[in-house]
Amino acid sequence: MIAAISFAVTVRCATPAAVPTTDPDPTPDIDATIRVSVEQTATSSTSIENTIAAAVEATQKAVEEQQPTATPPAIKTATVVIPTLAPPTVIAVVVPTVIPTQPPTPTTVPPAPTPLPTQPPVPAPTAIATVTPVPTATTPIVLSLSELIDQVRGSIVQVITNRGLGSGVIIEVDSSGAALILTNQHVIDQTSSIEVVYSEQTTYPASLIGVDALRDLAVLRICCDFAFTPLSFSNSDDVKLGESVVALGFPLGVDSLRVSQGIVAGIQFNSADDRSELQTDASINPGNSGGPLLLLDGTIAGINTYVIRASSDGVSVEGFGFAVAAETLELIVPSLSAGQVVTVPTPTPHPSLVTGKYVDDDYGFDITPPPGWLIDSRPDGVVTWDEYAGATIIVSVEFQRAEYQNTQQFIDDFTLAPSDGWTDFVIDNEQSIFRTSADGAVLVMGHEFNTTFNSDGVNYESFTHWFIRSGWLYQIDLATPSDVWQLPEYAELRLEQQLAFVSFHPPSS
Repeated sequence: MIAAISFAVTVRCATPAAVPTTDPDPTPDIDATIRVSVEQTATSSTSIENTIAAAVEATQKAVEEQQPTATPPAIKTATVVIPTLAPPTVIAVVVPTVIPTQPPTPTTVPPAPTPLPTQPPVPAPTAIATVTPVPTATTPIVLSLSELIDQVRGSIVQVITNRGLGSGVIIEVDSSGAALILTNQHVIDQTSSIEVVYSEQTTYPASLIGVDALRDLAVLRICCDFAFTPLSFSNSDDVKLGESVVALGFPLGVDSLRVSQGIVAGIQFNSADDRSELQTDASINPGNSGGPLLLLDGTIAGINTYVIRASSDGVSVEGFGFAVAAETLELIVPSLSAGQVVTVPTPTPHPSLVTGKYVDDDYGFDITPPPGWLIDSRPDGVVTWDEYAGATIIVSVEFQRAEYQNTQQFIDDFTLAPSDGWTDFVIDNEQSIFRTSADGAVLVMGHEFNTTFNSDGVNYESFTHWFIRSGWLYQIDLATPSDVWQLPEYAELRLEQQLAFVSFHPPSS
């Protein structure tokens, strides 16, 4: 709002002070001139109106002789009392407050009219500089990382089910205080109960509103709290390679918010899952699934979904976390919020799967991976893994040593060693085990190692089985993040892994 400028004229209702008899200033004494004019006209037969007119005319003439035509400075009003038998009349006479010693610079502005207007004049549009607010969209708000987290942390929630833990983000709040939460479909897949922990302390039962199993997205609803605060999706034009991002969530079962920072390391379209994805080097672990990947303006660039920890040939990799991009979220989430359910098309079964069992014709073993686990055949065996919980089972057939006819002979000469990049490797326990052969004909003795280690900053629980058959070493490894393995919320997932691990059957000979 622009404040109006007002011009005020001060009227002082008081008798003017006596005029000095001498004045060093050569300027005429205007007050004396007025008094003389008034006294001379008071005794005449002229009417009071003529007297007033003569006094005003004399005063104005004296002023004009001493000043050039110019805009007068600030003015005040004096009063003159006319001595007459009638009641005194108050006459307003304009008198300069200060008479400058040097004439002011002439201007083209005319003198103020007499009488002055009763309403203050409206200033010209250019007389006052105005400030036009800059639209918020073009003014980036610069926040520190900690300030950003304080601003958005109330929108990040933890999702707890009977099969595990995940994260989510509030994307909408209605007039009743109910909130819609976006998360991954795999976080709530095959669950019988879903709860949401808000602000790290209040638990709400959640209902499933919409789900897209193909793109791994789900929308939940919790009720009700007017403190719920939604976040919005990023403009896809703002999501660029190298852009700074922040991953937020509750990894590995922690009960307080965790933050990791990185960049957008890649942008890709995953045709198999029909979704745009962002690759980031921000740390993502089991439990981060469903949490947001934010730009530094606090908008949702993506939903953290999965991580690749090893290449197809078993080499450890870093910086391969992936999030479903905002470009896809903006297209899919509105229909999910309205209750849509999208199922996954029946996938083409792996050629080596027979009624859910992986059969290796080259080496004669079989193993039954959990439903939904990914499978990668290798020349020396097979890898199957859960891309969400971080669990991996590897079957590898090592060297052939004819001198070793059974597992006991082999462990007399060898023990388990850590892989490259592992630290804090410890064998906690080892023991003999037995499995039936793939054809069920014989019982085969093996050996089990229970170990722990750290890889890329993540602690793992690991189990290794050895079987010697015809001089070949069959090694089966199960590795799971320690927090996932130990948390009671992952009990069902842990059971699935154990059953898959012990489902391995070596060849009969």
